[in-house]
Amino acid sequence: METEIKQMWDQNPAKIPNHQKELYKYYQLIANNISFEISNKDDKLLIDELRDKYESLKEDTLSNTNKFSELQINHRIEKLKLKESMNDKIEEIRNEYINKLDNKTNIIESQQSNIYKSLDNIVDQRCSIVTEKMKSIQEKNEELKSENDILKKKYVSASKGLEFEADIFDTLSSVINTRYNNIWKISHISHVGFKGDILLEHKVSKIRIMLDSKNHVTVNVTNRTRFIDDITNKTNNYHGGVLISHGLIQTKQTFEKEVIKSKYIFYMSYYKMGSEDFLMTVIENLHQCILNSNSKKINIQELRGNYQNEYNELKIQKKMSESQNKYILDRMETLSGYYKKLFNGDIETDNIRQNSIKEARKITNLLETFFDKYLIQKEGGKGVPIPELKMELSKVTQFTTRKMFSILNKWIEKKTGKKLEDDDRMNGSKKQLDGFELVLHN
Repeated sequence: METEIKQMWDQNPAKIPNHQKELYKYYQLIANNISFEISNKDDKLLIDELRDKYESLKEDTLSNTNKFSELQINHRIEKLKLKESMNDKIEEIRNEYINKLDNKTNIIESQQSNIYKSLDNIVDQRCSIVTEKMKSIQEKNEELKSENDILKKKYVSASKGLEFEADIFDTLSSVINTRYNNIWKISHISHVGFKGDILLEHKVSKIRIMLDSKNHVTVNVTNRTRFIDDITNKTNNYHGGVLISHGLIQTKQTFEKEVIKSKYIFYMSYYKMGSEDFLMTVIENLHQCILNSNSKKINIQELRGNYQNEYNELKIQKKMSESQNKYILDRMETLSGYYKKLFNGDIETDNIRQNSIKEARKITNLLETFFDKYLIQKEGGKGVPIPELKMELSKVTQFTTRKMFSILNKWIEKKTGKKLEDDDRMNGSKKQLDGFELVLHN
C-alpha cells in the first residue's frame, strides 16, 4: 500500500484521500528516521510510537478502504437499481404515451373517415347538381340550336311565300290561344284557290276576315287587285281583309285603311316576322269597324246573350286562374330560394342576363345570315348604299347602327381577311360599302 500511495503522491497528490495523505506523512517520517542511526532512547521511543501509530493508521486505512470499496459497490448497486427503476418507469410512461397516441390516432382516423364520407357526400351532391345543370344547359343548347336552324331556314329561305305565311299562321294561332281565349277560329287555306292565305272567324259575331301574305320586295297593283277580288267575292262571304307584305305595297302607305264595296281593308307594308301581337290589334280594330257598320245586320239580343255567356265562362276561368296564380307565385318563390341557396344568385337577374345574351346572339345570327344570303362580294361592283342596307335589315330584325356595323365589320373580315377601311364606317358616316353588291330575290 505504501508503494501505491507513493506512486499516487508522485503522479497526482490531489487525488490521494485525506486519511491516506496522513498515513503517507507518517510513513515518510518513519522511513526518514530509520535511515539515520538512532542515538538516544527518547528518539527510539518516538520512533516506536510512530510505528505503532503508523500501523494503527494503516489498519484504519485498510478498514476505511474496504468500507469505501463496499460503499462504492453498494452505490453502484443502488445506482443500477435506480437505473432499472427509472427504465421501468420510462417504459411505463412510454407505453402509456403510445397507448394514448394510438387512441388519439384512432380518433383522428375516425374523424378523417367521417370527414371524407361527408366530403364524398358533398362532392356527390355537387356533381349531381352540376350534372343536372349541364344536362339542362345541353338541352337548352339543343333547343337554341333547333331555334337557330328554324331561323336560318326561315330567313335563308325568306323568298318562299309558303314559309312566310306558315310562320305568321303559327304565331298568330299562339297569340289567339294565349291572349284572346281562342275567341277567333283560325284556318290555313292557302291551298284553296281565290280565298287568300288565312281565314279568321269570330266565334261570337261570326265575322269572317281574310289575311293574305306576300313575301315580296314589292307588291304590285296586279297582286293587290287579286286580293280585293277575293275579299269582294260573294261566295267567300268575307267581311274584311288584311294584306301583309314583307316589302312595299305599291300606291299604298306603310299602314293604310280603306273601304271597298262595304268591305273594310287594311294594308301593312314592311311587315316584320314576330309582329303578330300588333297584327291581332289591327284585326280587332277591323272587327269593331265591321260591327259598327251597316254592312252586317246583327241580332242584338243574340249578341248580348253570347257576350253574357262568354263573360260568365271567363269569370269561372278567372277564379281558376287566381288559384293557379297563387300556386305559381308560391312555387316561383320556392324556386327562387333554392336557386339563391345553391348558386348564390338571383334567378330573375340571371334570366334577364341570359335572355340579353340570347337576344344579342339571335340578332347576330340573323344579320350574318342576311349578309351570307344577299351581300355578294364583287370586284369593281357598284357598291351597296348604307341606307338601303339598313332598310332591308330592318325588315328582318331590330338593331342599332353601331351593332350592325360591328357585325358587318367582323363578317367582312371573315370573308376578305380585311377590316373596313376607316373608323367612319363604324358610326355610319360612310354612305357606300365598296366591293359588294346587294342582291335581293323576289
